[in-house]
Amino acid sequence: MASRFSDISKGPSLNADYTEYQNWLRKGKGERRTAYRAVAKPTSERSKPERTQGFIRTFNSANGNIILPARVLAQRQEGAAATLGGTCRNLVDDRIFGAAPNGPADAVVTGVQNYTFAKIVVSEYKRTTNDAKSRMTGRTYDRNVYDNVSCPFGRKAANESYGDAIAIIRNSANYKTFVEGNSGKNRITFKPEIG
Repeated sequence: MASRFSDISKGPSLNADYTEYQNWLRKGKGERRTAYRAVAKPTSERSKPERTQGFIRTFNSANGNIILPARVLAQRQEGAAATLGGTCRNLVDDRIFGAAPNGPADAVVTGVQNYTFAKIVVSEYKRTTNDAKSRMTGRTYDRNVYDNVSCPFGRKAANESYGDAIAIIRNSANYKTFVEGNSGKNRITFKPEIG
């Protein structure tokens, strides 16, 4: 029976937060902007991986043989990005070319503007911290700290689809080992190609 009234019993402890929230709602747009900026963003610990010039076979080409230049993760990573950058690069290593392919049907196209390649984002859990502060109530809350590294990728072969590529990557031992790390808090996401 006590569990039925658990939300009600939290009322007094949440009253200060509710008051701060109501004060926030009463502020004008300029006041909100100023108050929002007054609360510092939590610091991040991002790796800065090394990148190099590479080539990617795009998913959106009709014949599967259009290749575009792109900035990709270097094969050799050093420093803070060595482990995470290496993991990310290894997952898509066979979908990135160091030199432009020169098969009879391959066509390298340069000068393409605003092209968004398919991308893999590898996120490694670091720790949980309570240094984040609500801009509306001023209350601190827990947040997970992740380090992220991303890399564009494309087709391995001319007839491979985006869905097939992701399925193959997710089936790899490297993928499974990474996402099971840190008690399953590591994650890998994919973003589709736009172009």
